[in-house]
Amino acid sequence: MIVCLSDDFSSFRKDRVDPTYKAVRSNTERPEFLYEVKDWLRSQYVTEERTALEADDVMGILATDPARTDERIIVSMDKDMLTIPGQLYRPQEQIPGKKPRIRRVSAEDAARYHLYQTIIGDTTDGYPGLPGAGPSAAVAILDEGVMWTQVERTLKSGPRKGQVLLEWKGEPGHHTTATPWQRVVAAYNKAGLTDKHALTQARLARILHYSDYDGRSPILWKP
Repeated sequence: MIVCLSDDFSSFRKDRVDPTYKAVRSNTERPEFLYEVKDWLRSQYVTEERTALEADDVMGILATDPARTDERIIVSMDKDMLTIPGQLYRPQEQIPGKKPRIRRVSAEDAARYHLYQTIIGDTTDGYPGLPGAGPSAAVAILDEGVMWTQVERTLKSGPRKGQVLLEWKGEPGHHTTATPWQRVVAAYNKAGLTDKHALTQARLARILHYSDYDGRSPILWKP
């Protein structure tokens, strides 16, 4: 067993992506004996930690390291670990008296869940995602292929007759004409936000894979 620990003093998400990351926790007092407990864990178990990374990222890197041939099973209650391809055990899904249920998360499912989190955000970690969008909006964009585009509408009557307006229209079935990321960005644009804003949210939602880490620092996600 490897116990993965977070860096207590620095975060690449806060330093390199968004300084407001986890700002909602800034006024929360840390457990009194947090550092003593971590020191005890280091003395009792094999531990892994990296500068500026959270424990989730360390787990993601170890689980996706192509050079390792051992069986790796992430053990975590955190839904964010559904963004990591491989094997996952979530203790809260355990049925008493039954064999532990090990999920197998495919690369496709992991990629989808990353974009799902990019859309709905995570209030616990303090990034909002797409304003006003919840699970149903994420399903529409990712699974139903909804693509938002601007279309022209000419007013037919009234004092503004003949004026051309630009309106947003969302149509499903764009699985082959637009990538999932393009559909996510279009939804952000409809909300009056830029492509850069969408990318920031995606980078906050991204739990690092082995390919996202150069051995010293994270490689920020790109679509």
